[in-house]
Amino acid sequence: MQVTIISGAPGSQKSRTMLRGMLDQPGRYLLTAPRTALLDEHADFLGNEARARGMTIRIEVVHADQGLPNVPRRIADACHGLPQEAHAILLITHEALRSVDLSPFVDTESPLACAG
Repeated sequence: MQVTIISGAPGSQKSRTMLRGMLDQPGRYLLTAPRTALLDEHADFLGNEARARGMTIRIEVVHADQGLPNVPRRIADACHGLPQEAHAILLITHEALRSVDLSPFVDTESPLACAG
């Protein structure tokens, strides 16, 4: 597992650098954030950037504000299919991270990137 920490002053493009890096290097990524609105913002950026690059990538957001029941189950379902994906990004809240089985993200080829 590779863990990357990007640090810098507010407004220095840390998040955008991280998000672009997730698109630059195929792998299975878990992105966490403290707020659901931030997850949606990151997912929108990733989707728009991927389309602009002509990329096909699985980008999945799971959080309670989507109006769907059983967030832990939905996260488990999303993780279940990840080992078959060469390039995928799952976005969840920091709180939900406590319920996630990280094994789909762990191998020598796949980076793990978390934003906070």
